[in-house]
Amino acid sequence: MDKKERIWQKDIKDIFKINKKKKDSEEVKKNTKQRVTIDINEDTIDILVGTKEDIVHWEKLKTPSNAFESGFIKDVVKIGESIKEYFKIAHVRAKDVYFIVHGDDIITRYLEFPILGDRAMDTAVKIEIRKSYPDKESLYYYSYQLIENVNEEKASIGKYMVVMCKRSKIDKYVELSEILKLNLKCIDLSSNSLKRVISSSKYTKNLNYIGLLSIQNNETTLAIINDNLLQMEKRINFGISNIRRILELSDKEVKEKLKNIDFNSIKPLDYEGEQVKGLLDTLSTVLNGVIKFYFSGRAENNLNRMYVLGDLNHIKGIKNYFENYFENEIVFIDDLNINIDKENVVNLIDYVNCYGLLLRED
Repeated sequence: MDKKERIWQKDIKDIFKINKKKKDSEEVKKNTKQRVTIDINEDTIDILVGTKEDIVHWEKLKTPSNAFESGFIKDVVKIGESIKEYFKIAHVRAKDVYFIVHGDDIITRYLEFPILGDRAMDTAVKIEIRKSYPDKESLYYYSYQLIENVNEEKASIGKYMVVMCKRSKIDKYVELSEILKLNLKCIDLSSNSLKRVISSSKYTKNLNYIGLLSIQNNETTLAIINDNLLQMEKRINFGISNIRRILELSDKEVKEKLKNIDFNSIKPLDYEGEQVKGLLDTLSTVLNGVIKFYFSGRAENNLNRMYVLGDLNHIKGIKNYFENYFENEIVFIDDLNINIDKENVVNLIDYVNCYGLLLRED
């Protein structure tokens, strides 16, 4: 099995994880315990270096022009050179790298099978993928996880989450790790990363039937968690950049505009406010449809609460807007409140996906 094939393992808790040899000794130098975590977007390359208790470097690099688009690395050399230059200036010494993967092309399916052994289960999933996506089997890596066990009269039936990602997307991250001369340990989903952050923060409560809504610059991700397991994930090609484009504003201008919009005001919204609300209405309709689909046929009929992350939280009255739309408790993630052994603490909310990679137990 070659290196790229080994990215995918069957347990989504270790999704995209490459097999690694056990350490020969428990005494390992500090810089080998540290890890480099990287989240590449169209506008920025977010980097955290260190451990979950001690972050030693953090930076938001500008993504080279036309180097990353719609979740795909388009110019791995440019991105590699940009990161290598930063590593040189910051004297980064960590040897292991972890990436976040993005894109609405990542396929998530939920299937029911009798609970089988590993080999038989792998064969069953392959057959289902071949049947459902006959033209995609050779183009995708896949991974799966048992998320619910349903005991029938005679047989035990399992509900499985299957995640598929294009080989062409994953292979670029493998190539980037080689350019950086780092050991690639993991390529993870942003929803997995955010779930770990929530679980380790002051927001930790009963993680049953909760939603995680992350509205970033180019992508919105909705994840549903139950019993601390990722149950469903939906990625939508919508973010702050859509608002910026429709209003024809710069990054700085759009953030200021969002702060000045007030959904609670009795006064009518101005033209730009109406444009933003229209986009939010469309997004919320799509997300509400996803939630209702998940709960169809279940005893429960809605989320207990939803954690929301992103610049839209700056809009006055947005919390009430979401609570009325989704009919559940809304909690804004504005302060992760996690102790880091550093005098000048990095604002983790700006690096939430990267920090989730530091929290991985591997």
